[in-house]
Amino acid sequence: MSYEKVGIGKICDFVRGVSFDGNEAINEKADGYVPILRAGNISETLNIQNDLVWVPSKRVSREQYLQIGDIAICMASGSPAVLGKTAQLNQEFLGSVGAFCGIIRTKKADPAYVNYWFKSVAFMTWRDNQARGVNIQNLRPTEVQEIEIPLPPLEEQRRIAGVLARADRLRRLRRVGRKRGERYLQAVFGEMFGERG
Repeated sequence: MSYEKVGIGKICDFVRGVSFDGNEAINEKADGYVPILRAGNISETLNIQNDLVWVPSKRVSREQYLQIGDIAICMASGSPAVLGKTAQLNQEFLGSVGAFCGIIRTKKADPAYVNYWFKSVAFMTWRDNQARGVNIQNLRPTEVQEIEIPLPPLEEQRRIAGVLARADRLRRLRRVGRKRGERYLQAVFGEMFGERG
């Protein structure tokens, strides 16, 4: 089934990451400071617990604070594999993202649907064609906002996101099961044949 294509900028706001001087940042929580996520915090999920930097709260505007459903995106990186990586915030977090990242905040679409679209082959292909820079590659916010995505009715967006969420959970369970199976197999081999040292 084919759906109308709509530019990201029509259904989402783009919020730039927080700029700060390196000498302002600290590596632990302190009064008057806000935690900042960086590209390394963006993987399959958004890691809001580890590898944070803290900057003075005066550096963070109200709109730059992450909200549940927001999608963090890496906008600049020396690694092509990291550029364009996205992860959605699914729990409370009073913080933001750094200047090499951005926030995609949906306003007229289902956030989970938009999040899954940013993990699609279509987006990755677009990213590979847009990346600019020799050492540090960049995506431009205006170009991200111009990307056209298929936009079914809201209920269909939710249905599609639900199907993809179930498939994602199964994929993760399969990965965990495979790792456990490998550990078990190694333990059995060690027990049966003795460990070699």
